[in-house]
Amino acid sequence: MAATISYNPPSLSSFLTDSITTIKAAAHPPDNISMLYLPTSHNTSVHLDLSPSGPGAAPACLLVSRLNYTISTNVVKTCNITVRTGTTVKTILDTIKSTNYDRYKFAEGGQGCRFWVDKMVTLLQERQIAVNEIETQAVHNDLQRVWSSEGQPVPAAQLTGMSPGTFY
Repeated sequence: MAATISYNPPSLSSFLTDSITTIKAAAHPPDNISMLYLPTSHNTSVHLDLSPSGPGAAPACLLVSRLNYTISTNVVKTCNITVRTGTTVKTILDTIKSTNYDRYKFAEGGQGCRFWVDKMVTLLQERQIAVNEIETQAVHNDLQRVWSSEGQPVPAAQLTGMSPGTFY
């Protein structure tokens, strides 16, 4: 089975202790591929991108990358989640690993990143890392929608439900 977490750069220690105050849940075109950004300064972030390791209902690999920007300019929807004081990149990664949220298998067709982000937001709220219930509810609501390239909800006829993968 493929590695469940891949770090870029491989030497992660340089940013594990970086503090974060917000997590950005973002949807990317064309299929509302959902991921998380952990801004570590006004111009850097750590990007959490859950990707299939192969075709079909493949196990996921969580790609953890250091970026020289806070969020991609190629997003169709973003929601901010305020986190408790003292939260670091390591706090988030340790939470993912200790709950096996890095051990996820996509649904058929490689679908399931919206479901994973939705479950992550619930986990962060349960662990009292996400501190604003209104923000977390907004993320849950927005993940139920599909967003056009202009950042607007698509018509009801074009909506697709979240495809639940499975944790293992």
